[in-house]
Amino acid sequence: MPQTFVDELEGVVDEVSSWGIATIKHVVTTLSNDGRGYGQEKIDIEQKLEEYRKIRNDPDQWVFWVQQKALEIQNTLVNSGMGQDTLSALDFTKIAVGMMLAYSTTMEKELVKRMI
Repeated sequence: MPQTFVDELEGVVDEVSSWGIATIKHVVTTLSNDGRGYGQEKIDIEQKLEEYRKIRNDPDQWVFWVQQKALEIQNTLVNSGMGQDTLSALDFTKIAVGMMLAYSTTMEKELVKRMI
């Protein structure tokens, strides 16, 4: 059966969605605390742990951290020229919460290494 216009359009949507997901993953990786973003000073693990200890058991600090990360992601994508339709489809808070979980897990593993 030959492909219809709708079939072709669905294929294009799938390709664009895959590209969008890859782009978002790249942005999240670039902004994550585990990696150094372009033009940022490299921070050693002890400095990272010192910063982490400040927010570790403080829910208000975590809320602030997530809000700041969400805003940072949004600003980076806006400044990159990403279209408003794409930006509207993203939940920056969910992305930031995912970053928070990855960051916390990494830092907790580092703390455990230092306890042993």
